[in-house]
Amino acid sequence: MIVSLDSTIVGIALPQIGESLHAGNNIQWVVTANLLALSVSMPAAGWVANRLGAKPVFLVSLAAFSGASLCAALAPNLWFLIAARAAQGMCAGIFNPVSMTIVLDLFAPEERGRAMGVWGLVAMSAPAVGPTFGGYLVTAVSWHWLFLPNVPIGIIGAIVGRRLLVDTARRAQGRLDIVGLALGGSGLALFIFGLAQSRNWGWGDPATVGCLLAGLALLVTFTLHALRSAEPLLELRLTRTPVYLSSLLVIGLVTLPQYTRAVFVPLQLERLRGYSALKVGVILTPSAVMTAISMSVGGRLVDRMGARRPAVAGCLLMMLGAAGNAFNSPTTSVAWIAGALAVQGMGVGVVMIPVTVVGLNAIADHSMAHATTIRSLTNQVSAALSVAALFALVNARLASASSVSAEQSAYNSTFIVAMVVLAMAALISWRMPAAGSRPRAG
Repeated sequence: MIVSLDSTIVGIALPQIGESLHAGNNIQWVVTANLLALSVSMPAAGWVANRLGAKPVFLVSLAAFSGASLCAALAPNLWFLIAARAAQGMCAGIFNPVSMTIVLDLFAPEERGRAMGVWGLVAMSAPAVGPTFGGYLVTAVSWHWLFLPNVPIGIIGAIVGRRLLVDTARRAQGRLDIVGLALGGSGLALFIFGLAQSRNWGWGDPATVGCLLAGLALLVTFTLHALRSAEPLLELRLTRTPVYLSSLLVIGLVTLPQYTRAVFVPLQLERLRGYSALKVGVILTPSAVMTAISMSVGGRLVDRMGARRPAVAGCLLMMLGAAGNAFNSPTTSVAWIAGALAVQGMGVGVVMIPVTVVGLNAIADHSMAHATTIRSLTNQVSAALSVAALFALVNARLASASSVSAEQSAYNSTFIVAMVVLAMAALISWRMPAAGSRPRAG
């Protein structure tokens, strides 16, 4: 919950943070640094959980996340805040997939849909109240207060978790794949850094091209290393399971549209219309509530009918919602914007939970820690790439915009991209099984 709370609250306050810290275009790094750190630390989550146990790893990383949140709240300048956000991401990259591993270990395959539905409902309860709560804090107090709620939540969670959590993870005695960690982490960092800086350097600049090519080369090398290694950091051979691979593709694609509403809707409403953060939070609340509800619905549906029909229906709902905001004007009614966002939010849980459950059910239990890590990593890598790419697109169009209508069109383009991506996700979802597929554990 606190990961979702953290990300949704920050999205609301980006304009205020940027103005307060004189961030300029560097404000995107408040989001990108967090997502990048998540993606870099997450590959090690499966190995750490297997080696040290899911319970202690979860508790320590959760407590560290609370400490990083306190540092973010006390940040005196932009780069201190970015560093604190990166530390938050490093910790969340560990405890987020580990929490999923714990849940899946506790339930049989036929019950995992409902269990993951509850997991998703709790995770999305934060965005249901976060935008309004965050908007109030920014308007009435200061953006520094946005990170303080994470501190007591994390501390209480760690204390209660020590008493209640059951350590169910399998222990592994293999060595940490240092080569894989170095290749994967540096490759991902270089690639996303080049993508994010492309708007400042230019796409044809040698620095941009060099970062992108070097990052891709390192990631390809990491993949080859993981496929050949006896004890890889990430067991990428799991992607040879067709159902699991399809689920990862859908998860990666569906992630991008979520950031059109989490990041770019607040930016356009506050910059183009002058809305307060509190008002934007109220506008975003219905979509977050619908997302939370749909998580539970998606979990129940997958236990009954598999992933195909729920996932396709969820993609189509998200496409409909994105289409509703793809052609907005500066005078489009608030009710229309909120309604379209709610429809888009309704589709999220209906697609994400079914494809996650069916994909993970196709993996043997002894590989579950690696499978949940790859799944979470797919989500976070897609998020980092989505934010960087969409910022590049919007900023490129804003640079040539000569009117408010043209600026609105620049933001609308993110929803058009979302529609194309969701169409691809729907086609892949159609190939998902109508009932869960699960091999014999071996």
